[in-house]
Amino acid sequence: MKYLLIILVCYSCCGTKGNSPAAANTAMDSSVKPTTATSNTPADNQAPIALYFGSMASGPIGDDFLKTWLIKFRQDENVNITAEKFSACGKEGEYIIVINKTGFNVSKETAFNTGLRKLIDDEVKRAKTVSASSGSVEIRENPKVEEYTYCRLGSKKWL
Repeated sequence: MKYLLIILVCYSCCGTKGNSPAAANTAMDSSVKPTTATSNTPADNQAPIALYFGSMASGPIGDDFLKTWLIKFRQDENVNITAEKFSACGKEGEYIIVINKTGFNVSKETAFNTGLRKLIDDEVKRAKTVSASSGSVEIRENPKVEEYTYCRLGSKKWL
């Protein structure tokens, strides 16, 4: 019984994820002022985007639609887009595609993010009409490296 009490006390003292002093300071920092950007201003956030292709019994959906769209966007907008595919991230063939982008201004960044979200939503809806147990796709902006390097087969250049 005393061991249970010690464990509970330690757990409550350590806190939980997101309650760190750094997180509290960030939330209360009012010194950051929003800036207005023009369409020619280089985008500040050119961090990678990770797409998590999940599974619900019948495996994840394919990724050919995404490669086609990325190649077309890269050619039309004259930007640099590369991608890596991390394989064997789960028991049913889940995988992660990490998209790196450079040469984006604010308007191209907005068009890319809007188009990508619409593309993913439309493809997931289409896949669900074919098979209700099709996997989903989760978009994570600016992921930490630890969030996608755990895959058993590692990565390979995808685009």
